[in-house]
Amino acid sequence: MIEADRLIAADNPTFKDEEAIDRAIRPKKLADYQGQDHVRGQMEIFIKAAQLRNEP
Repeated sequence: MIEADRLIAADNPTFKDEEAIDRAIRPKKLADYQGQDHVRGQMEIFIKAAQLRNEP
């Protein structure tokens, strides 16, 4: 018999733990990103433009 694929629900405690770990290791500021200076510069422009448009 073929075993059914498991579904991962958003309320799964393991999924929430992974989200917490993911948030903990992500840089909190653009200055925390290492390398890719061109990409970081572009992101700064995009973020500033969104702020000027009062976008969330």
